[in-house]
Amino acid sequence: MHASFRRRIEKKNMSDHVLTKIRDIKIPMWVKICFSMNGFARMMSSTFLTVYGVYYYTDLMGIDGKIVSAIFLISKIWDIVNDPMMGAMVDRTESKEGKCRFWLKYFSVPSGLLLALMFCVPNISSAGQIFWIAVTYIGYAMGCTANNIPANALLGRITSNKVERSKINQLNTIFSVAGSYLAMAVSLPLANLLGANNVRIGLSYVAIIYGVLYAVMFLTAYAVTKGYEPLEHLEVEEKGTNQVQEHKKKKTPILTVVRAAISNKVWLLCVVMYATYAIGESIMQSSMVQYYMYNLRDVNLVSLYSTITTPASVVGVLLLPLFIKKLGNGGTAMLGCILSSCGYLARFIFADQFRALMIASWGISSFGGGLIGATVLLCMFDSRVYGKWKTGVDNDAILMSGFTTAAKLGIAAGGPVAAFLLSMVNYVPQAQSQSASVMTLFRMENSLIPCICLIIGAISAYVVWRYEKKLPQMQAEIDAREASVGN
Repeated sequence: MHASFRRRIEKKNMSDHVLTKIRDIKIPMWVKICFSMNGFARMMSSTFLTVYGVYYYTDLMGIDGKIVSAIFLISKIWDIVNDPMMGAMVDRTESKEGKCRFWLKYFSVPSGLLLALMFCVPNISSAGQIFWIAVTYIGYAMGCTANNIPANALLGRITSNKVERSKINQLNTIFSVAGSYLAMAVSLPLANLLGANNVRIGLSYVAIIYGVLYAVMFLTAYAVTKGYEPLEHLEVEEKGTNQVQEHKKKKTPILTVVRAAISNKVWLLCVVMYATYAIGESIMQSSMVQYYMYNLRDVNLVSLYSTITTPASVVGVLLLPLFIKKLGNGGTAMLGCILSSCGYLARFIFADQFRALMIASWGISSFGGGLIGATVLLCMFDSRVYGKWKTGVDNDAILMSGFTTAAKLGIAAGGPVAAFLLSMVNYVPQAQSQSASVMTLFRMENSLIPCICLIIGAISAYVVWRYEKKLPQMQAEIDAREASVGN
């Protein structure tokens, strides 16, 4: 009874007390779990769109692959430009909700709605359908930017404790893997069930369900972090009008913040590392349904793939502390890239002709992918030290935008490139069989291309690992610099 009463008091205090600085505190497990659900939402939606987006628009809606490719590419180019700008906007936000929570509160529901509308294209003219797809897809992408970047930055703002951050990121990664698994393993069977074997209608119902889940989970992340995100601007306001005016004058211009991020070598390497991994995975996922349908003549392997790869990824995440202790964040990411590339290389060499070897390769690649996905955000947190040491600019949100920028680079290269390549090899939608050139393309997209991307990622991770060894010395110099200014 006493422990329960104390927990209620602590919960009330965190909700009522206003922090003005990031504190080295422990986060309750229920808060960690509820906050990490945003990882489930983002991966569920992005994987669903990546795996079934091109298929829905081209095969089921009959839209030209080149047009779909152009819409995807335009959207992602804008996203790549927009992400750092969004990070800078978050860094400059001053709200009673917190600079990160503010965005989650107001953009969770619109993003979920747009996710549903993307797969609810009405039976209107072709021009009208293309307009619908362009507006909903680009709008959804912008909504995701307004949710994902603040959510990533919020992880580093609710506590400065590195162990707590690592635990939250570990949970976030596990939820992300689960969301990806749900999208790949459940979506098609659920679509057949809800649509009475009409896949087009069924995918619309599935998208509506996912849209609701997306909104609820991001709003949950917003709700449970009340009282944990500091409101730095309130500390300035308490000191009087003169301090507020001086604070506004000292605000770092957005362009200066963006330039500081671009000059951060460690951050750029982290972006390259994760972007190449995401590009390979996205290209593979975009052609996965067609590959198993035409090359291996068994589309049900998509569900088996999810069943095998999800536990393998989770095992990699669970073993993360062991690898980080031995290799550090960058070294663990490098190991993940090497293992994952070996799995894809084996699939390319043996062309998935041996079922046991194919399944083993799935597991190896996913185990490595789990290590990559769980460490890249930690590497980006480390890049903050290098950036502050070099430029003196503290820009958490814009650095965290690198994570979403890299992921969107993957989608930008995955969906559009896959759709464009299909149009170059005479792909025939809904045909009983495809030409040799089409099947060769599908094989490359599911083995050799991801392998090459991962090799590039491994090289980038190696350089990050080398810089990581110098971070303690850089932090010591930052502390000495700040101490001298304070005196």
